[in-house]
Amino acid sequence: MLQPINVVLTALAICAIASGVRAAETTIDQKDRKFVPSTVTIHVGDAVRFTNGDPFHHDVTIIRPDGTPDDKGLQEHGEEFAMTFIKPGTYKVRCRLHPFMAATIIVK
Repeated sequence: MLQPINVVLTALAICAIASGVRAAETTIDQKDRKFVPSTVTIHVGDAVRFTNGDPFHHDVTIIRPDGTPDDKGLQEHGEEFAMTFIKPGTYKVRCRLHPFMAATIIVK
């Protein structure tokens, strides 16, 4: 016979599976030659959408926690793309065209 707490936990687990846990999405804009916001904290499986609100090109390079770069290429004004983060750690974001532009993504 199931204990009442086990029945509740089982019901909660079934509800979570049935409803489907959705990943969150956070936006980082490139505005006034800055990444805005400059720091975000997300969870494994969440995505960050990079938008370019400036009237000129920017480059988005993600530096993984192990130091390896992942250059996403140039973005023109109005372009955007999303990247899902599947490993925890601290990621740095840089623009190769504007080296003073920097952001940090903390993945828990």
